[in-house]
Amino acid sequence: MHLKDLMRDHIRPLLTAPAVALLLAGCAHGVVRGGFDACSAGATCTLGGKLQLFPGEPAGAAILTDNGQCTKLALPDAFYTDPLRQQWHDRIVEVQGRAFAQPNTETELGVLSWFSEKDRKLATGMCDQGLGIYVDTLRSASGQTWPGSP
Repeated sequence: MHLKDLMRDHIRPLLTAPAVALLLAGCAHGVVRGGFDACSAGATCTLGGKLQLFPGEPAGAAILTDNGQCTKLALPDAFYTDPLRQQWHDRIVEVQGRAFAQPNTETELGVLSWFSEKDRKLATGMCDQGLGIYVDTLRSASGQTWPGSP
């Protein structure tokens, strides 16, 4: 068997299969999901899931859920008061930001109703365990982003 025949009959199919698999993986559209367990405090994380917003005073709550998992999101106060925020509620999104460990909100006098992560307030009562994400960017499946481009 000549090298040319060996290449055509054996090696080329072996090289073609991984290339086809990579192309098909790249064709998958939508938002990257999962990865909740891959994040660690202080690291930049990218997570996907359904965004739910709960405006409130003195702090709102934003959570990202996917396959029974959730994480709390730290968004600016202005995000909750902006009428356009409703376009993000119940949408599948990709979130990127810095992960942080949520504090214990139970005190000797009771349970705190909110806490701060840097300059952002977060309500308690939903998705209080584990990590939170200090959101730098949101991206919808349709390509819409927050914060928007200048």
